[in-house]
Amino acid sequence: MESNIYFGPTMDLSTRAGKIEYLTNHYKYSPSRGRVGWAANVKLHTLNLTETELTKAYDLVEAENFFEEIIQPSIDEFESTMHKTFTIYAAGRSNGYLVLHRANVPYCMDASYIDEVSDDELNYEVNILKAFDQACDNIMHNFRDVLASDCETVETTVIIKTTKIVKTLSW
Repeated sequence: MESNIYFGPTMDLSTRAGKIEYLTNHYKYSPSRGRVGWAANVKLHTLNLTETELTKAYDLVEAENFFEEIIQPSIDEFESTMHKTFTIYAAGRSNGYLVLHRANVPYCMDASYIDEVSDDELNYEVNILKAFDQACDNIMHNFRDVLASDCETVETTVIIKTTKIVKTLSW
């Protein structure tokens, strides 16, 4: 695993106060309906890309196999590390957020009782979030590598023949 460049703690995690700050101040995705989950904002316009990179990035994310080629390998690695207990889903209207999930539900520790948890539980939560941040960083590294490469999208026309059975009323 590479070190965190895009996401991850910027505070000292050797103290209880630093760990609490990390957990409570970490970015969260909060849909209008549903549960809040720890997240990473990966919207293209937030990634400090040059105009040329941004144009290529928008083209790349429209590719049918973008998710499985660029994002899914890091998610698979994260799931394996977390023994399939946690995963990462894309969320938002344009899938601009990567959200931590447990049992198919967005996951985030309830901050209302964070001061009361044991050091062991606090460390457990910090380690989950650090692993999530590392996975998001790995995704960003993969994306940046593809962006810097000569990879480009290729448009093809696919003709799909369909047969439709139509039932009508008959008198």
